[in-house]
Amino acid sequence: MPDLLTLVGSRTGHFRLESGHHTDRWLDLDQLFSRPAALRPFVAELAGRVASHGVDIVCGPLSGGAFLAELIAREDMNKLQGVWDVVSVEESGTKWSDAQVKNLKWSIRGNRITYWLNDVRKIWYFQLDPMQQPKAMNLSNYLRTG
Repeated sequence: MPDLLTLVGSRTGHFRLESGHHTDRWLDLDQLFSRPAALRPFVAELAGRVASHGVDIVCGPLSGGAFLAELIAREDMNKLQGVWDVVSVEESGTKWSDAQVKNLKWSIRGNRITYWLNDVRKIWYFQLDPMQQPKAMNLSNYLRTG
């Protein structure tokens, strides 16, 4: 993993910060957000540290801080991407049988879940609900396509 400072431009000189402090180096932090893929390992590390404190909401100032807050919030969504073996399903309060769940796989891409059930492709859209413990997702608007 590269050093975080290699992802930003900097200038040397004498700079007075908004806080009133002085520094001899100015970092152009907005450059970080022009390459989110390079920034992602650092965001994942920060998101893990923030999550350990039970934080419910992440926000930031309308500068680079807002972009960072959004990237941190996306980390849970990023962790869900890929193909998953389904171990149980409850729909409208009714648990699916083991036979219905056997060999069921969900493919998650973005906020969309695609799977095959009885030779019918189904697509669900989801939104994460970070306020519930354990974390939950709300499913909606499924489409059946043959």
